[in-house]
Amino acid sequence: MSAKTRKRKTFILIMMAFFVLKIILLWINHFQMNERFDSPLVPEGIIDAHRDYSMFVTGVYVLALLLGLLYILTKKLFWLIAILLVLAFFVPSFTAEYIQDYFVHAEL
Repeated sequence: MSAKTRKRKTFILIMMAFFVLKIILLWINHFQMNERFDSPLVPEGIIDAHRDYSMFVTGVYVLALLLGLLYILTKKLFWLIAILLVLAFFVPSFTAEYIQDYFVHAEL
């Protein structure tokens, strides 16, 4: 394995570790939020919206993990996968308010 491939693989593995950490922190936050909302005065829609948001963002992070795994197995498309991983890392953080608002006001 060349030094270039080793550096790329290390970058992907570090990004994958960050995604696993973000998933864990997201669900810790979710369960803490459920404890705070454990009241009959809190509308059920808010609890459901928070659960849906957590599931959506977890799906984005799992997709990013699969992309990282794709690179590790194939050693191809590094730049495309790296850009998608960086986007998947930052975009949910920057748009969290809008995504949560969507789930709160979504008509099902």
